[in-house]
Amino acid sequence: MKFNCKKTLLAIAVSMGLGATFTANAGNEVVIGDIDDMSGLYADVIGQGGIEAVKMAISDFGPTVLGKKIVFLSADHQNKPDVGSSKFREWADKNELNMLLGGSNTGVSLAMAKVPGEKKSPLHRSRRSWLLTDQSRLQCLHRSLLL
Repeated sequence: MKFNCKKTLLAIAVSMGLGATFTANAGNEVVIGDIDDMSGLYADVIGQGGIEAVKMAISDFGPTVLGKKIVFLSADHQNKPDVGSSKFREWADKNELNMLLGGSNTGVSLAMAKVPGEKKSPLHRSRRSWLLTDQSRLQCLHRSLLL
């Protein structure tokens, strides 16, 4: 049996998002967002390739989970912390975001780390930029995992 990393990561991500916020989203959609650098310094590292990887994972996984349609949103944070955190807040308010991926920039990651506690939407970072200080690590763990 071949291990499929994309499917596994998507299943983990969806279950993390659903475990914390499934009841908060009463609609018929599971909304996953990705706010990353699409045009700046980190665009080659994650950028459009990361967006395509998530789209392919959703395609491989299937269009629904637990009877709900999977919706994927993406945005460029332009390496600006205020842009990343405000987009996260907007999606949580308007789109009933279940989970957010992203944070390729340390400043943006730290700004977005404050939002899950406010909006009850988990933030999953596959990068290590949030491991800056004990305080930021505890904030991210508390707000992202222990909602």
